[in-house]
Amino acid sequence: MAKAIQAAGRVIRGPEERGLIAFLDARFLEPAFAQCFPADWFQESPREAVSEGILAEVAAFWKEA
Repeated sequence: MAKAIQAAGRVIRGPEERGLIAFLDARFLEPAFAQCFPADWFQESPREAVSEGILAEVAAFWKEA
């Protein structure tokens, strides 16, 4: 889990940068793993970041860039 968080931190290094971080394994939602995420990534739980339409969300993210 520490390696996953470290890798995510390499995506965005400054406030002017944009990037996507995707954790594609369901185990990241398990409490033992979810508690390891930085507290400021979510309001309550990593589950709120689960996508219902990942391809559309990725396209919209890059379109806004």
